[in-house]
Amino acid sequence: MSKKRNNQESIRLLNSLQEAGRGLYGKELAALSANELHNVVGQVVTAHISPRWAKSRQIYAQSRRAYYLSAEFLMGRMVFNNLYALNLLEPVRELLLAQGVDIACLEEVEDAALGNGGLGRLAACFLDSAATHNIPLDGYGIRYKDGLFKQSIEDGFQKEAADDWTAMGDPWCIRREEDAVTVSFAGQTVRAVPYDMAVIGYGTQNVNTLRLWQSEALTEFNFTAFNDQNFAGAVEEKNRAEEISRVLYPNDSTDDGRRLRLKQQYFFCSASLQDIIRRYHQAYGKGYAQFAGHCAVQLNDTHPTVSIPELIRLLEQDGVPFEEAFEIVRKTFSYTNHTVMQEALEKWNRNLFASVLPEVYDIILRINDRMLVEFTDMGMEENEMEAMRIVDDWQIHMARLAVYGSSY
Repeated sequence: MSKKRNNQESIRLLNSLQEAGRGLYGKELAALSANELHNVVGQVVTAHISPRWAKSRQIYAQSRRAYYLSAEFLMGRMVFNNLYALNLLEPVRELLLAQGVDIACLEEVEDAALGNGGLGRLAACFLDSAATHNIPLDGYGIRYKDGLFKQSIEDGFQKEAADDWTAMGDPWCIRREEDAVTVSFAGQTVRAVPYDMAVIGYGTQNVNTLRLWQSEALTEFNFTAFNDQNFAGAVEEKNRAEEISRVLYPNDSTDDGRRLRLKQQYFFCSASLQDIIRRYHQAYGKGYAQFAGHCAVQLNDTHPTVSIPELIRLLEQDGVPFEEAFEIVRKTFSYTNHTVMQEALEKWNRNLFASVLPEVYDIILRINDRMLVEFTDMGMEENEMEAMRIVDDWQIHMARLAVYGSSY
């Protein structure tokens, strides 16, 4: 009976692969390129896990949830990881081989290089582990158009080129237009559109989600400007919006580069928090009495630290007083940094920060004042407080903000 069932499942799987190949490309499996085969397998796997993915979201909607905010997620080749987690790697390998296709060809396909090394790989492993242990944890990050750069060596020197990893398709991410939100900076507002990637637990029915935000313009094309032959101006808003999620870690050697990097961090943090609040209201209705008990948010390194003042801003916007908002925030966030080297502990020039995020800057000043009052009431010496100031010497110390504004 078991052998018969396995044969039936293999036949269904092969039929699904063949139908997807014909439906997407009008080809048989043996005629598909590596990228086409990747898209076919991705579509079939996504359809296969769709019911359990929906069920996992439904089960966890009312429970305490964890969220992982990170500027990087180095997920690797999803096709092999997902097939392995579903115990389908060998069956698919054998089915394809019978059709004259070697699954090893999929190693040629560009992976979603949305991380730059250890930090991004740790984040990916954290998500995989949580899914496998049936922990309701979803990740939030940025859907960079160009991820980790392509490297070549010319005349003995490294040469870098853009890595447009979605150019040949992305079968693992589903665009969720209905959950798009807006994010505002000084003089600019953009749409944050989420793309959901399934994080499949090994040997379990659980499927968590990595939600990646893509920055888009509110108005992509200015017809009036184009009609007036201002061709560059017709797409200026589109270009300015898309540059936010274009490249992983843009060069920050100039003020323009630093502003862009700050925009990136705030962009995905604000969008993620708006999404978390929406989920909370769906489960508990209005008010925030149970917010910290429902949402546990982990900050991966200093990049998402702007989430702390941003959540206060969002709560105040909804009528929550500052002191109450701060206590909710402190109970909601946890923070991990992966090195204590000074260059890894982010600091922002006060003027630059205020020019990009004036409302958030004002909240950081209030958090700093609150901290100094609290430390004074504790009897702390002045020299001790000086070493802990969040706003100090014309700089905002994000690691200090993360420590003070999170659970301890």
